[in-house]
Amino acid sequence: MAVAAAAATFGALRQGVRTSDVPSVLRAMRKNNFLASDLNGLSRGTNDLGAAVAASAAQKAAVVYDLDALRGSFAALRDAFPEHWTHALAIKAAPLAFVVREAVDAGLGVEAASYGEAASALANGCPRERVVFDSPAKTVDELRWALDAGIAVNADSLDELARIDAVLAERSAPSASLLGLRVNACVDGKGEHAIFAVSENDSKFGHPLSSDAMRAAVVDAFGAYPWLRALHTHVGSAGTSLDMLAQGASTLAGLADEIDAAAGGRRVEALDIGGGLASSMASDETSPTFAEHAACLREAAPSLFTRDDRAVFTELGRALLQKTAWIVSQVEYVKAFDGSPTRIATLQVGADLLMRQCYRPELATNRITAYDADAAPLAAGGRGAAVEHHLAGPLCFAGDYPQKGVALPPLAGGDYVVFHDTGANSLALWSRHCSRLVPPVYSYTRDAAGAVELVLQKPAEPLERLLEFWS
Repeated sequence: MAVAAAAATFGALRQGVRTSDVPSVLRAMRKNNFLASDLNGLSRGTNDLGAAVAASAAQKAAVVYDLDALRGSFAALRDAFPEHWTHALAIKAAPLAFVVREAVDAGLGVEAASYGEAASALANGCPRERVVFDSPAKTVDELRWALDAGIAVNADSLDELARIDAVLAERSAPSASLLGLRVNACVDGKGEHAIFAVSENDSKFGHPLSSDAMRAAVVDAFGAYPWLRALHTHVGSAGTSLDMLAQGASTLAGLADEIDAAAGGRRVEALDIGGGLASSMASDETSPTFAEHAACLREAAPSLFTRDDRAVFTELGRALLQKTAWIVSQVEYVKAFDGSPTRIATLQVGADLLMRQCYRPELATNRITAYDADAAPLAAGGRGAAVEHHLAGPLCFAGDYPQKGVALPPLAGGDYVVFHDTGANSLALWSRHCSRLVPPVYSYTRDAAGAVELVLQKPAEPLERLLEFWS
């Protein structure tokens, strides 16, 4: 999709939320009673106190997506690569139905790591040829279902290839599925974010290309299974460098050429180079860009771009979605302590919604902005000099701090705290610990006059659904 066409379809071609938009969106949410405007609750005048609790909870916190940023991100990705590339959204990053539908409408596919994710992709309109099923633990019945549905399947091992062969032998007709093998490119993943690398020799994922014999086994598999037509690799997520991603893609392209040469012609019809592109949380700007990613891949593996007879798939999640949403919580209480300048602000979101931030803060630290009860930005000076705050979540365990040591003007009950860059791996990692009700999800756009248009995409979880989960 050309830039001009993308802009005409999706509005301004931008990949991230503008922080300057947040106050007007908060005001619109308050005007529509989507956010609590005070701390008094909703129980006055009602005998149904349980319903009042649930309604109040639904106004205390929310996940908010900027649809212009979301659509711009999809368009920017498509514009950076040739037409023979298919970009499959890693649905695990944000399995929300409206996000999946937006991706499909933008021409993207869906990468699924489970039967549930693959079924969701199909249910939300993704064409079967754009659904990629990558679970490392597929059961026989899941394989039967996938081959019957005609979605792409990447086997995680040579044993899984044998299992697929047996399932295919049961069928009375061939499957339309594009069938591939995931290999471990064994790229060095050491570095600041090595926890997210999956390319060490003993990785749980894929068949390792750790020796000439292991590499030859892949070539032999293509000789043994005529239905095997694709290769897949994924070297790491969230913190992998552009160079590391490029090395993995180059290794995959080289292996495909080797298989083609052994077969005496084109044998590998598609390459899936996975995802793993990082996304900076330092500012509103997106870095690295998809264009920078494409340039690095082009230099390392030019055939991915020049050979349009070999399809290429990507599986990006965080890089596509992280900067398209934010999370807001009302401040419920603030504690100050004698002899300490640090204040503790208790929020309505914590390790239930911001799990990585609480458990691994060194790997996931978001920008924080704060607003008063009227949604006006809190600026240093209005309430005095900024002081250190520990932002505490509502869960009953000592590690429930989405962020510590945040310098903010003195917070008070009724203020709002916003966590930026939370469009990926937030609600998708929701924790049932302490049985909190899942907050609502909203999206917004702006009309021609600049007015905010809000849509409730997912209502707050009703108590009945929580009780059903535990029943």
